[in-house]
Amino acid sequence: MRVRALPCICPPTVGVWRRTLLYLRRVLCPIVSPCTMIFAMACQMGQRFRMRPGGACWRVGRAPSPVQELHYGPPEGYAPLRQAIAGYLQRARAVVCEPEQIIVVNGSQQALDLTARVLLDAGDRVLIEEPHYQGARQVFLAAGARLMTVPIDAEGLVTTALPDAAAAARLVYVTPSHQFPTGAIMSLVRRLALLQWAETAEAYVLEDDYDSEFRYAGRPVEAVQGLDRSGRVIYVGTFSKVLFQRYASDIWSYHRRWSHSLRQPNG
Repeated sequence: MRVRALPCICPPTVGVWRRTLLYLRRVLCPIVSPCTMIFAMACQMGQRFRMRPGGACWRVGRAPSPVQELHYGPPEGYAPLRQAIAGYLQRARAVVCEPEQIIVVNGSQQALDLTARVLLDAGDRVLIEEPHYQGARQVFLAAGARLMTVPIDAEGLVTTALPDAAAAARLVYVTPSHQFPTGAIMSLVRRLALLQWAETAEAYVLEDDYDSEFRYAGRPVEAVQGLDRSGRVIYVGTFSKVLFQRYASDIWSYHRRWSHSLRQPNG
């Protein structure tokens, strides 16, 4: 009977581990001065950041980037992006806004939630279309608002059914360019009547412009926000219909007088 000896599997020596760690450090670590030590949380080291090329390891371009571009961006969104969005909204939707009035959010639900946090207190009355988008209903209920429905017909929201100014509604949520789910388009007369009601009642209009890019015929209808002269309309738009949902963001445009409130939202 022949006995075959098994090969000896020895653990890597200290020298092997040392050479491996030195290689990984040389490939993966940013190029910085040997004496640079940064203890601030979530900050990159050095004035320039560049990955050394090596094997299958990923690298951040060949040209070094300013370290400021690698930090967390402003909470309202990348400034050049907001500038481009402002130009697009002015051309395509007749929205009157500056880049400083735009916040890039992660979906319309976040835009609705942000509006509710800034604008609503528990017990405030919110007017909503009937039928309506259930996602908006849930956001307003979560904020403690009291909902009141307003009927829809072929011309959109029936403005004659809006309550008197004495009813003290805080917000009305509408989808004027393509009513959800009926598809009705609010007429110009109704839009002007809605703005007049909002100014008289000292209420705000939340315009959800979720689907304005696609039409069967004719040119797109301008946003209600472009008709507003008293700063009563909050505009919510989206790129999820013209881009892949995974890479699309939503737009939240507000009036300048909200700047302080947005830095300290309720709740």
